[in-house]
Amino acid sequence: MILNNHTTSYRFCCGLDGNERWNSGQSTRQWIDDWVFMAKRYQGNKRVVGADLRNEVRRDTWNDANWGWGDEHDEYTAFEQAGNEILQADPDLLVIMEGINWQGIPAAPFPHQRPDLKPVRTLSHTLIDSNKLVYAVHFYGYTGPANTGAGSGPGATGDPRYEDFTPDQLAQVVNDEGLFVTEEGKHFTAPVWVSEFGAAGRGSTDAKEKSWFKNFTDILVKNDTDFAQWPLVGWSDEKGTPNDNWALLSYDASGKKLGVEDGGDWRATDWNKLVNAPAKTGRIAPANHWNIVDIDHGDWNLSRTMLAGADWSPGNSKGNCPDTERLIGLSRSHGRGLCTDVAEPPKAAGAWEAVDDERYVKQGDWANGYDKLQCPVNSFAVGYAMKGPAMASLLCAPSAAPLPTKGHSVWFDQGDNRPATGGAHGSDWAENDYKGQCADNEYVAGVAMTWKSLQLGRPDALLCRPLT
Repeated sequence: MILNNHTTSYRFCCGLDGNERWNSGQSTRQWIDDWVFMAKRYQGNKRVVGADLRNEVRRDTWNDANWGWGDEHDEYTAFEQAGNEILQADPDLLVIMEGINWQGIPAAPFPHQRPDLKPVRTLSHTLIDSNKLVYAVHFYGYTGPANTGAGSGPGATGDPRYEDFTPDQLAQVVNDEGLFVTEEGKHFTAPVWVSEFGAAGRGSTDAKEKSWFKNFTDILVKNDTDFAQWPLVGWSDEKGTPNDNWALLSYDASGKKLGVEDGGDWRATDWNKLVNAPAKTGRIAPANHWNIVDIDHGDWNLSRTMLAGADWSPGNSKGNCPDTERLIGLSRSHGRGLCTDVAEPPKAAGAWEAVDDERYVKQGDWANGYDKLQCPVNSFAVGYAMKGPAMASLLCAPSAAPLPTKGHSVWFDQGDNRPATGGAHGSDWAENDYKGQCADNEYVAGVAMTWKSLQLGRPDALLCRPLT
């Protein structure tokens, strides 16, 4: 069982019906509080495995949902906040996030699109438990990358629909809008669930729809993608006559079940192909993570250790890594950081310390002429604080085991300086910004900047040291 916040009011989705966003008809705070209530309510029932935060976020041209702007329509920020509060209530739940299903109604003459999960490529989520994140996406043949599926009215467009694509074209667009997230070793890497797809099975003679269903289920089989068909059970009128030919299961007037296995449903061949295809099963091996910390619009605490703690850098924007991860990269201007748990990360033991001066710079001047923030010996950076664009503080965690003290400087004051190999090197975790990143087998021990005392100290270099 996966809980799904489908609508706020009683109305069914999916036009401009008052249910366009998570905070339509309610505040974001009310929406999160309701989710926390549900997480606590089912905490003891381990058959309830996930929380699908909101169905098909969409909006008109003047009130479009966005991804990372920090305002009241920012789905990225709202979903990350909700996910982390849900995990505090029930750490066993999967947190499932859909992208922006549609932007721009009326569609003409205004810009319109179906972003789906595309924004995740440059700005992905980080949860306090990194392995609990799942992204979700919906596909139907009658919609398209820039097509609402409406035949007429304010949502209608003349753009191609998914059912108009060749098999190769469809596979490419499905990857671009969703399945790319499953690529390994990126900051956005996570499972993707196709939480809705479907077609009208009984009575349909639409050749395009039939071709779409075959081609789309081929994609699911090839990628071993988990899925949910819309809907499972159909509805009947007061006489018992089935009225939903999209359902996998329905019932005639006598109460007899009608399903894809009963004949008369053209989807049967492709459905059986899908559910009987070989698939991975069993316990999944632990995976490495490279996760974004984004403090563009304020504090972003991703650590259970620090959630109940005091403000460790008052008056400054700050962020820190999940407890199982360490800081491995920083951008120069946008307040973006990168965390990882790769290469047997050091285990923290003891209280974390905020460092805002040079009192621990004792093993040599690794950035001559620059102001520096440096962690104590046998400590590693897990967070940072900024005042505007300037570095203000470095958050350090003491290691349970001794750490090497010799290292090297990674400069990024004039461009990108990321390792040529290793995790997240192929994905831009701070788009359009200079950035530096230590190697996968290193930790950040310090940050250098210019004129910290004048609050002009953008990060210019990292002190990277080996883990062993």
